Amino acid sequence: GDLLADVAAPIKAAGHEVHTPTLAGDKPGDPKTVGLDEAVKSVTDYLDEHRLSDIVLAGHSYGGIVISCVANRMPDRVPRLVYWIAFVPMDGESLNDMVPPHNVGLFDQISEQIGDGSVMLPSRSGARPSSPTPMRRWRSRPSTSSTRTPTPPSPTRRRSRNSPRSTSASPT
Repeated sequence: GDLLADVAAPIKAAGHEVHTPTLAGDKPGDPKTVGLDEAVKSVTDYLDEHRLSDIVLAGHSYGGIVISCVANRMPDRVPRLVYWIAFVPMDGESLNDMVPPHNVGLFDQISEQIGDGSVMLPSRSGARPSSPTPMRRWRSRPSTSSTRTPTPPSPTRRRSRNSPRSTSASPT
């Protein structure tokens, strides 16, 4: 959303059309129970509403999981993905599969302390985000009817053997 305005500006200046939709669950007043399916649907709905095709989607942190799912649902409209310090899921992985076990325990502990299913992690600067990221969304898999994260539809969207599982464990 608006947090990416500074990133979008030079891309727009280079003559490209840029959209920065805010994921469901990240908007002020959104319920803390919003999960991965709703976040993905918010992007696919945005692409439909704006009649966008031949799209390069970029995702940061948890957004890498979201864009992977969007590309799987709309392979004919999303030919390329950009993972910017993001989680890059392989087939069947959830966020908890991509972080060290002690992080999963930390997420559980923070969620219990807050008491509403959300987790607020400090940023690198030590500042806390203005709103918590829903824990249910972090842990959810792409569909309530499936326990598998869809494999992105083309080899260009696969993580190489030598690539790290993730480069960031903090929410956006």
